[in-house]
Amino acid sequence: MNKIQDLAKRKRLRLQNYDYDSHGAYFLTICTHQRKPILSKIAPATVGDGAIIPRAVSAFKRFCNREIGYNIFQRGYHDHIIRNEKDYLRIWEYIENNPKKWELDCFYV
Repeated sequence: MNKIQDLAKRKRLRLQNYDYDSHGAYFLTICTHQRKPILSKIAPATVGDGAIIPRAVSAFKRFCNREIGYNIFQRGYHDHIIRNEKDYLRIWEYIENNPKKWELDCFYV
């Protein structure tokens, strides 16, 4: 498969018609390459406004890769715009409880 076909099949990461420059809360998921458990712990992080999210993720990945000496992350990341309090509470519960379920995950080593 060539690069053009590969790019055409990639999932769109950005929400259509959403103003990422507006203030808001975002939930990000960044995975290591092949989901290897090499980071010290799973923890939520806070990032400022939405316009800097791609740059913040890129800088975070570059910093970690430089420290380790090779690329440890999967390409891309997942972000979710938190739209209301119910959405916020659902995501908070996920962040709080997901590490407890890690041993049950099929990727757990």
